[in-house]
Amino acid sequence: MKSANSLTSMSKSYLKWGQKFAKKIKIENDKILPLVPGRKNLDADKIKFANEWCELNFINKEKDFNIIFLGTMSQAFEFETVIKCAKEFQNSNVKFIFCGDGELKNSLIRKTNNIKNIFFSGWIEEEKISAIAN
Repeated sequence: MKSANSLTSMSKSYLKWGQKFAKKIKIENDKILPLVPGRKNLDADKIKFANEWCELNFINKEKDFNIIFLGTMSQAFEFETVIKCAKEFQNSNVKFIFCGDGELKNSLIRKTNNIKNIFFSGWIEEEKISAIAN
């Protein structure tokens, strides 16, 4: 990292940490690349469809506290703690929504089959991400 020409990060704070660690001042090529898209003006019909999709999949943004995973379900993430938490909150309004795909998806679905507050959506479009997260 100390000999890098530029740094990229998923957040401003990570970028600052990397610059401090590498003893570098911010350079023009340093970039922040967020993991989820920022809010932007999406087509109203697509947003309406995405909100209807949420309702059909029992995702209630007003009533439930939704914990959302967006990404590739792989060995890069530790899911056991999340599964334990989901079990603890089964009889509450806390829902765990896994959006994406990956090598661990099918085994996670099997492992959590009897946990009623976990939902796997598969890969979803930007407007559905916006509908779930906002």
